[in-house]
Amino acid sequence: MTFGQRQGAPVVSPYPWEQIEALTRREVLAGVKMRDISRRFVDARKVMETLGGMLGARTEALLKGVRDASPAHVPENAIGVLLAPADKPRADHAVLVVAEPSLAATLVARALGRAPPKFMTPNALPSHEIAGGFAAIVRAVAARSHVGTAPVVLAAGAAGHLFLDVARSGAAHTALFTVLVDDDAFTALVVLDTSALAPPEVGAFLPLHLATMGPTTLGLTVVVATCAASIDEISRLAPGDVLLTGAEAKGYEGRRGLETVAYRGPVVLCAPRGELGMVCDLRDPESLVVSAERVAMPLVSKDDATGRGRGRGGPMDSNDIPTDVLADVPIVVRVELGLAELPASAWAKTRVGDVITLGRRLGEPVVLRVSGTEVAKGELVHVEGELAVRILSRVGEVHR
Repeated sequence: MTFGQRQGAPVVSPYPWEQIEALTRREVLAGVKMRDISRRFVDARKVMETLGGMLGARTEALLKGVRDASPAHVPENAIGVLLAPADKPRADHAVLVVAEPSLAATLVARALGRAPPKFMTPNALPSHEIAGGFAAIVRAVAARSHVGTAPVVLAAGAAGHLFLDVARSGAAHTALFTVLVDDDAFTALVVLDTSALAPPEVGAFLPLHLATMGPTTLGLTVVVATCAASIDEISRLAPGDVLLTGAEAKGYEGRRGLETVAYRGPVVLCAPRGELGMVCDLRDPESLVVSAERVAMPLVSKDDATGRGRGRGGPMDSNDIPTDVLADVPIVVRVELGLAELPASAWAKTRVGDVITLGRRLGEPVVLRVSGTEVAKGELVHVEGELAVRILSRVGEVHR
């Protein structure tokens, strides 16, 4: 609803929902897929920069939407350029760039330093010179903004014919653009087969993704050990108790007693609720050395590592809470020394062997975390060479 005021009385009118563009879920997913594929071939930020530099004009491309590919989207007598990676120069791996005739003519004229045409005869076929010039411009822009293998031109000419080469599988999609050259607006399309040009596997996260987040601070927890426990064991922990991790306290073998540990050695960096970690070497309290090793960091234990079972109890009263069923659920406890924080752009540049300066000391106190939630704080100790945590405090009140 919308509200207004007229002659002192409130005015209520229905919101004009019919004026909002309607999208299907299929089109939204297709747009994401096309974006992921395009990132494998071109740096989108460089495309308009390169084109504007070639033309000596302000250029901008505005995405209007992504649709299932249809010949109806192709403007009459439009010019098309079929591009493909040099190592796979085939139509099924090609991308079709389409421009309406007036856009192609304007780009060619600008590139040659001439005044663009003020008027073109409707439905007129562009000349071979304009088609060839447009293909040269597309090739030059792609060559200067490509990622990975440089592109080659497979064909150039009538867009309607080239469209059939790309869309024959039935899995092609069209991205519709409004291209601005100074104050003039034109129509352009990009058509590709999203089934042939499959994006990287889900989960592939590239430095480019991080770099786009610039100065945004991202933190990874520094995990020194993990251990399996039951909910019953964790719920009973109280200040003064000691949780054995099963990890070796290097350099402390043979000693006795609950001696505190100034930990040095391998640690794992991972997100609080993440399940993939990066192994690093903690050489001093303020710096880590990055390694190439990755490890799985499950949040939930698949096995009952406690080795205990309560057996089958008696019938449950209808008012009882099923705590007896939950008590033995195996969980994973992470022992965290602290948090490693860097800007996203710095993480994107991090390589194997780099030293991450933390800027503050880690360790006191350590944090016990279960499924991303902090449950207790403590201090590192060793018990006859085994790394352990002496509980200092619990997070929240525990009801017994």
